[in-house]
Amino acid sequence: MSTIYANIILAFATSLMGLLLFRSHLMSALLCLEGMMLSLFVLSSLFILSNHMVLMAMFPIILLVFAACEAAVGLALLVMVSDTYGQDYVQNLNLLKC
Repeated sequence: MSTIYANIILAFATSLMGLLLFRSHLMSALLCLEGMMLSLFVLSSLFILSNHMVLMAMFPIILLVFAACEAAVGLALLVMVSDTYGQDYVQNLNLLKC
């Protein structure tokens, strides 16, 4: 495994650990999710380019679109929660009230 792949997998693992450790605030959880999605995007792009998989070339773009949609929904939820409760604690989220 080359060092580029190792660094990208390390970035994904760091984002995953950040998500598991700092999940009390919604903003930090969203940033960790975004880091995970971007590392998956870079990893899939490098894998497809290095193996010359022409048919899979749209997969990183689709992954990036899903990441943008996730970020938009997450930021809308963050704005709603901060307007309603005045803070961004995840424990204040109640799915029955949303």
